[in-house]
Amino acid sequence: MVDILSSNLSYIKKYNDSLVDKITSIDSFEKHFDVIAEDNGEYNLVINGVSVHSKSGAQQESEKVFKSLPHNSLNSIHVIWGIGLGYLLDVFAQKALGSVILYEPDIETLRLVLEAVDLKDSISKSNVYIVSDYSEFEKIFESLFRFRSKVSFSTIDYYLNKESSNINAFKEKLQKMYSIYSFNFSYQAREMSQFIKKTIIDIDKKYSEALLSDNKDKLKNIPAIIVSAGPSLAKNVDLLKKYQNNALIFCVGTALKTLYKNGITPDFLNVIEKYNTSGHYNVPVTKDMVLISEPYTSSSVFDFEFKNRLLTVSLEVDSNRWFLEKANKELIPFETKGTVSYQALSAAFSLGCNPIILVGQDLAYTDGQCYSKGSEFDSLECRKDEQTGEYKIVPKDFNAYRDFYYKNNPNLTVEEKTFYITKRLERLNKGLTFVPSQDGSKLPTESGYALFLEYFKGFAKKYSHQVKLINSSIGGALIDGFETMALDRAMEDFAPSLINKDKLLENLSFESTFDFSVIVRNLQNDIEDIKKIIPMFKDGQKLVKNMSNFIKRRNFMGNDMLASLKKAADLYVYITNFYTNNSRLLKMLIMKENFQINYYMKETNGKLNNEIVNNFYSLFYEYFNKGLSSLVETKDYLEIALKNLSEDYN
Repeated sequence: MVDILSSNLSYIKKYNDSLVDKITSIDSFEKHFDVIAEDNGEYNLVINGVSVHSKSGAQQESEKVFKSLPHNSLNSIHVIWGIGLGYLLDVFAQKALGSVILYEPDIETLRLVLEAVDLKDSISKSNVYIVSDYSEFEKIFESLFRFRSKVSFSTIDYYLNKESSNINAFKEKLQKMYSIYSFNFSYQAREMSQFIKKTIIDIDKKYSEALLSDNKDKLKNIPAIIVSAGPSLAKNVDLLKKYQNNALIFCVGTALKTLYKNGITPDFLNVIEKYNTSGHYNVPVTKDMVLISEPYTSSSVFDFEFKNRLLTVSLEVDSNRWFLEKANKELIPFETKGTVSYQALSAAFSLGCNPIILVGQDLAYTDGQCYSKGSEFDSLECRKDEQTGEYKIVPKDFNAYRDFYYKNNPNLTVEEKTFYITKRLERLNKGLTFVPSQDGSKLPTESGYALFLEYFKGFAKKYSHQVKLINSSIGGALIDGFETMALDRAMEDFAPSLINKDKLLENLSFESTFDFSVIVRNLQNDIEDIKKIIPMFKDGQKLVKNMSNFIKRRNFMGNDMLASLKKAADLYVYITNFYTNNSRLLKMLIMKENFQINYYMKETNGKLNNEIVNNFYSLFYEYFNKGLSSLVETKDYLEIALKNLSEDYN
C-alpha cells in the first residue's frame, strides 16, 4: 500500500508540493471508507455508507460523462470534481486531448484512494493534474490557460447530490476566472501591437520621468481619495470641495472636468489610455497636478503642462516589461488591471496612503446614469423599458454623443463616426449584466464593470489587512472588502485634519533614474533584429501570394497548394523558434496573428480538408502581410526614438 501511495505522490509532487504535504500528514480518518466489489466485477468506493459510483457500472457512468463534453481539443481544459476511485479520471486521461485538472477538496478521500489505487497510467501523463483547494487550482489553471482556451466542468451524480452547494460556488468562481483570463488574452492579442507602438512614440520623454516605484511609502499613512466618474460623484462633489485639503486626491481623467467645474484641483491625475483622450483633461489646472501615467499612455498627454510627472509600469502588459528591459531595470510588481481607477488605487497604496477612499467608483448604472452628471459622458443613460423590463444603454442625444466621442478624430467622416458609435452601443448593450448593490438588490452594469468589480474585490482580499479601504460611492455596486461609508463620515472619522500638501509632495522624487546610454544600445539591438526578420516576412508574402492563385481556382488539396502551405508553415515555425520566442518586441508586434495560428494548429491537430486549408491560408496571409507592415512601421518609430534619445543623451 505504501509503495502505491509513494508512486502516486511522486507524480503529483512534480507540480503540487503542498498537496503531497497535506496528504502525507494524515495518519487517521474521520470518515468511514469501504472499497467493495459490485456484481459486475467493478470496485466501488463507499463513504460513510454511501456508494460513490453507479452500481450498474462505474466505467459506463464515466464514459457517459466524457461523451457529454461540449468540446475536446488540444485547446481544452477539462475540470473534474471528485476523484472517486479514479474511473472518471482514467477515462479523461486516456481520451482528453487537452489538459485535465481533477479537483478533490476532501484530503481524506484523496489519501485513501491514492493509497489504494495505482493511478500511474493516468497521473503520470503531463497533461493531468490533481489539486485539493482553490489556490492550487488557480495556480495550475493560470499556467494552462491560453488564447481562446475552452473550459469544461464534469463530475458524477454522487458529487452533484452530495456537494451541490460547493460545486455551484466553485463553478461560479471558475466562470469568473475564465472571463478574466479570456478577456485579458483577447484584449492583449487585439491591442498589443498598439501598446508597443504607443510606448515607442515619445519614448525619450517617458524615460525622462521618475518611477512611482522609486517613491514607495513616501506618503505613509496620508489619507487618499480616488475620484472616478461614476454617477455617485455628483452627490459627493460638495463634500469633496469641503474636505479637499484633508486628503490627497487622485483623479481619473474622465472625472477631472467635474472637479474643475466645482473648484476642486486634484493632486494627482491618472491617465493610462493609449489613445488621445486629451479632451478629458484640457483644463488650465493641470499645471498644479502631478501626472501619473504608463509607458503606453498616449503621447498627447505631453502637450499639457503638469507640476510633475510619475510613471507606473504595470506588469500586465508586455510592452511595459520591454520598456524596463531596454533600460536594464527590474520589474517591480504593480497592477492596473487595464482600468485607470485601479491604477490610481494601486498608486495610492504604493505611495503608502492610508486610508484609501473610493468616490464615484459605482461600477454600475445608478439612477439611470452611466456616468456622473457634469462628466464627459454624462449624456449616456441606462433606461428600463417598462413593458419588457429590459435595460438599454442609450445617449440622450445620439448625434451630440457621437460628435463628442470622436472629437479628437477629425479624419473620420460622419458616416464612419455613426457606424462606430452604433457598434459601441451594441457592444455595451450586449454586455449588460447585473451586480449586487449596497442595499442587497441588483444593479445593471456592463460586463467590463462587472469584471472591474472582481478586480477591486481581489485588491481588498490581498491588501485589506495592510490598509483601510472605504467605498464612499454610495448607491453603487457592493465591493467586498471595502467598508461602505458616506464620505462625510469617512472624512470625519479617518481624515479630520488639514494636511500640508505642498510639503508632502516635496518628499517625492521626480528625478529620472534611467541610463540613456543603456537604452540607446538596447534599442539599436532591437532595430537590428527587425532588419533581420523583415526579409523572411517578404518571403512569406510571396508564398501566400502564390497560395492565393490556388485558392481562387478552389484547388485546396492539390500538391502545389499543399507544398506552398507547408513552406509557409515551416517558415512560420522557423521565425517563431529562432526569432519571435527570443524577442519580446517581435512577439508583441505579431501577437494576435501568432495566437491565432497556434490556436488553430492545436484545434485542427494535423487534419487537413478544404476548409482547414483555406483557413490556414487566411491566417498566414494575415501573419505575413500585417506582420511585415507592423515590423516596418515599428522600425521607423524606433529609429526616430533612437535619434531623440541620442540627442538627449549627448
